[in-house]
Amino acid sequence: MLNFVFPLLILGAEKPKKVWYAPNKMEAYGNEEIEAVTRCLQDGWLAPGPRTAQFEERVSKYFGKKFGLFVNSGSSANLLAVICAGIGPGVEVITPACTFSTTVAPLVQVGATVRFCDVSPNKYVPTIDQITAEITPKTKVIMIPNLLGNKIDWKLLKNTLKEMKREDILLIEDSCDTMTHTIESDISTVSFYASHIITAGGTGGMVMFNNESMYKRACSIRDWGRAGDNDEAVAGRFNHG
Repeated sequence: MLNFVFPLLILGAEKPKKVWYAPNKMEAYGNEEIEAVTRCLQDGWLAPGPRTAQFEERVSKYFGKKFGLFVNSGSSANLLAVICAGIGPGVEVITPACTFSTTVAPLVQVGATVRFCDVSPNKYVPTIDQITAEITPKTKVIMIPNLLGNKIDWKLLKNTLKEMKREDILLIEDSCDTMTHTIESDISTVSFYASHIITAGGTGGMVMFNNESMYKRACSIRDWGRAGDNDEAVAGRFNHG
């Protein structure tokens, strides 16, 4: 059994703890996590609540984003990112050819025009030159995964797009494999699947934004038309008098 503890348990627990390892896996958890889960169960409220809101705030702040929305998986987070970015039929998106399918799947689902770029050997993420070589006048979005813990130079990409006078291109960071601080991306996603850096009972994900309108749209899509700040009246929820 590997003798290591993921560094972001409870996003930075401060004191040493006794640690259990899930059978045949590397996930680790201690009394702090067990007690937190017990408190949730004792609340008698299993839907998202105050603890979910606190988790969203802490993770999105860690990523350098203003708003975070917890969802059921990283795959759903990617789909919400794509939809809220306004990607639809014919919208040209650059993404690596070497990736996990959940990066490409939402692009295909919404009918985007996917333009693939190459990646660097042994790092599995593209260089900035490999990305910018694929930019055309039709390019609207660049969606890059931080694959297997590796990430591109997002700051250099942002500066390069500025030099190219293509600051109109939206940047989506698929960070399902990685916990990272990337202030340069417009949207970030992360996964809490069982084999990832931190987990929410073996599943879960989050999509994060700096744009409040995108965030509210994501809230609405996640929760059947409810954006979280409207009442339960039909007129209020669905703008129907």
